[in-house]
Amino acid sequence: MADEGLAAIQADWLSGTKGLPAQGLAPARAVTLWVMADEDKRTVEPYKDAAMNDMNGYDIEDLHLGMRATFSKTITEADIVLFAGVSGDNNALHINEEFAATTRFGGRIAHGFLTASVISAAVANRLPGPGTIYLSQQLNFLAPVRPGQTVHASVVVHSIDLARRRVTLDTTCRVGDLVVIEGQAVVMTTSSAKRRPAAAMPVAEVCL
Repeated sequence: MADEGLAAIQADWLSGTKGLPAQGLAPARAVTLWVMADEDKRTVEPYKDAAMNDMNGYDIEDLHLGMRATFSKTITEADIVLFAGVSGDNNALHINEEFAATTRFGGRIAHGFLTASVISAAVANRLPGPGTIYLSQQLNFLAPVRPGQTVHASVVVHSIDLARRRVTLDTTCRVGDLVVIEGQAVVMTTSSAKRRPAAAMPVAEVCL
């Protein structure tokens, strides 16, 4: 992209219009990527050093409306069996193929909260990232997820309460182009302003 094109994206973002950040950063050299809002263009350019904290997460001061991130995971047979064991949810829809085949789903499906847990992974590992505390999550389950399907969980910054360190995120899970879960989360994130510097070591005075 030409320098003037990049300048245009920067100007658009500062004015709150087109520029949107994209995730997928290497922890060793964090670089924020900005992508045009027009998804068909898929034009990505480095914009500036990412404002990430020591845990490779975002402090409340570094978040902006429209920031987004995605975490993807394939739901395996093992995931379903282990989730049933850990949660105690042994619904035959999830673990009994013969029974599930007689239902409207025509076969076994993943637990809804197993699918929704991919949102938690996006929040914890991508945006805002490590150090984030979940406060609430509203979910609408729109379609089933089957063993072997890949879930793409996306989170988008919807609103920011700087004083209370609260962030509202629009949350969506997709399998391909199909939305299987949508909802909204409220989280508390870290703050660079409230992070106390390490106490200085006392210095002993020696009188000669």
